[in-house]
Amino acid sequence: MEGAFSTTKIKQYLTAILSIEGYKSYSQKCLISYASEFLDLTKQEIELLEEMRKLRNDIDYRGKNLGKDYLKRKENKIEKIIEKLKNKIKEKLD
Repeated sequence: MEGAFSTTKIKQYLTAILSIEGYKSYSQKCLISYASEFLDLTKQEIELLEEMRKLRNDIDYRGKNLGKDYLKRKENKIEKIIEKLKNKIKEKLD
């Protein structure tokens, strides 16, 4: 799993959920705030999303390198979040 890919995938799923609800977000911070308020994600999952947002900003704007061990350590948690978001989209579309 690639870090930027995971972040992008999560962002796209959150954006899709907001769109289904009739909203539009202009930042990842807003997406995470929405997820925190309205989605069935744990506090730890929200904290991971926030951590990933900050890391993505550091990578994109400060040239920070992300070690492969980070992704290996977080892979199961990230996949669980992605699965929850996919299920929420399916639920909202049914």
